[in-house]
Amino acid sequence: MSTEPITTDTHFLRDTINGLTEQIDLLTILQDLSKKIVSGFDFDQIITRFLDVVKEVVNYNACAIFLYDDDLQTYRVVSSRGAPMETFTADVPDNKIVDWIINEGRWTPIPDDSNTPEKHFQSILPLRGTMKKLGFLLMKSDKDDNCYNKANMTILSFIADQAGIALENQNLYFQLNYSRKYINNIVESINNGIVAIDLSGDITLINKNATAILGIESGDVIGKSYRDVFTDKLTKQINLLSKKIIDEGYVIETRFEHSPYKEFPITLGINASILLDENNDRLGIIFVFRDMLASMEIQRLLQLDEMKSEFVSNVSHELRTPLSIIKSYVEAILDQVDPDDYETQREFLSVVNEETDRLSGLVNDLLDISRIESGRFEISLAPVSLPEIIDSVIGNLKGETEDHKIITKIPSELRPISADKDKMTQVFINLINNAIKFSPEGGEIEIEVITMEKMLLCLVKDQGIGISEECIPRIFEKFYRVDTSDTYEIPGTGLGLPIVKHIINSHGGEITVKSKLNKGSEFILSLPYGEN
Repeated sequence: MSTEPITTDTHFLRDTINGLTEQIDLLTILQDLSKKIVSGFDFDQIITRFLDVVKEVVNYNACAIFLYDDDLQTYRVVSSRGAPMETFTADVPDNKIVDWIINEGRWTPIPDDSNTPEKHFQSILPLRGTMKKLGFLLMKSDKDDNCYNKANMTILSFIADQAGIALENQNLYFQLNYSRKYINNIVESINNGIVAIDLSGDITLINKNATAILGIESGDVIGKSYRDVFTDKLTKQINLLSKKIIDEGYVIETRFEHSPYKEFPITLGINASILLDENNDRLGIIFVFRDMLASMEIQRLLQLDEMKSEFVSNVSHELRTPLSIIKSYVEAILDQVDPDDYETQREFLSVVNEETDRLSGLVNDLLDISRIESGRFEISLAPVSLPEIIDSVIGNLKGETEDHKIITKIPSELRPISADKDKMTQVFINLINNAIKFSPEGGEIEIEVITMEKMLLCLVKDQGIGISEECIPRIFEKFYRVDTSDTYEIPGTGLGLPIVKHIINSHGGEITVKSKLNKGSEFILSLPYGEN
């Protein structure tokens, strides 16, 4: 029996096994090389490992890595071995040749055009990314080194692909890390508290303001359940919001009384919204916590700033008007009125006197507000007759109008009250003058005094344009004026009623108002009325 076929088969199997073993060894080597390159995210580390691996395959004398610069639209050397980087710039072939080699994706020899007497085997190993061209490795090795072969080409092509992936990953990692830090800086710079939780209730994000507002001792709570971090009262509130927003799906806002520190209770505004991924699947919930006291204070300051701007405008107008009138009448007296025409002079001087009084009243209001703001507003109490004050004010204001009828209803047996006569006179001048100004069509102005056991009520009623319901709560605010077409031409700075309120409060009393549009207003003063 012939054994030749069996021997032939045995040699074939041995060669096949040897070939497979070599391929397995090669794959193992390539896998090990790949791990070395792609395991890092640091640029210098990737380059160093890549050049070390290439050195094991091609014993180059010098090499340089060129990467494509999008801004300069050319290849720029970023690292070298065996020679300074600047020595390689003259050896780079034309960009078209480099682009062709990169598109081919193969390790390719190129002519050594250097002027040095010793010639090298010069080659380019392309570095390609998945999204764009990255660059290439320019190598110089001994001319008689038989390194350019199919096996080395396979290994180097694989190594270069892995290096390209690693460089892309490094760039993506850098961008991701930068984005993460950028977003974290934004989150930390927001004045409100921000907390994000996943669907199981574990905290995935929290900023420093949240730890301060919520009274959390440590910011190291990522990964912990909010139920273990928040107070029981706040946890119940978050439970309710979480269930509601998951059931209903839209943004929810609420307010919550919170005491992060026992001595500092605050009102929290809580805004909750669903976090979604790119497929609109739910990831969790984000909560924004707002200290409503700070928000309300900012709103109050903005309103105050707006009122002060309006006040400056009003005061400028109020000052300009009497000053313009005084100036024009004085100029008329000096330049136009006959020195012997005493009647015209007296008439003009009367106008000047009235406008001077108006100007003086405005300055006094400003001084009073200044004293009130600084806490230097004082009253001097003494027994005074309220009927005398009211009669005196009415007598002085009768010249202001001929279209109004002023009616008084004051008990004849009214005892003196303990008050500051000048300040109470200022109160009635303001209230009665307002009743006249805001009743442009005329009508009755009624002043009624009602005595009670320990209080005295004084009512000032008019039949004027009235005050809208939404404006009533604000009429005693400094600088506030009801702004309607009916009040536009009526002079005033919005200081009179705040001063009146402060005077009445300083006497231990209160002032309130009832009003209806186009029906008139009624101001009600209540003052202590006991034994002097």
